[in-house]
Amino acid sequence: MYELIYYSIAPENTDEVTIAKILSDSREFNEKNNITGCLLYHSNQFLQILEGDEQIVKALFAKIEKDQRHTDVMLMNEGVKEERYFSGWNMAYHELTVTDFNALDKKLFINNFSQLSDLVQKPSDVLRLFWYMSKTILQE
Repeated sequence: MYELIYYSIAPENTDEVTIAKILSDSREFNEKNNITGCLLYHSNQFLQILEGDEQIVKALFAKIEKDQRHTDVMLMNEGVKEERYFSGWNMAYHELTVTDFNALDKKLFINNFSQLSDLVQKPSDVLRLFWYMSKTILQE
């Protein structure tokens, strides 16, 4: 099993329709290609972890690097692991927006997310980095 984590910035004009299209395209491709993972989006920042066959994941990442819906794409880490962490989720997704939460709700969510990330088993360097970057983005 191969996993890859990347970070990117969405163009300023990214809207809910664009995000919905990214998710729709991703879920369709991932289901057909046995790819699982998680995508976080906050303040025009994407953080994603992908799991699956190494050649397919690398080809998908090369496609993402060329996708105009992503800028400043940065490969954070990649590697081999024994099993999937996001099995059953061809694309888990969460978006945090200021309009979705009042300040207290957002703070509670971030605290709960941070505590969860501290409790979750992190069997690989890629997963440890994914959770660390997730917490960093959410705390901005």
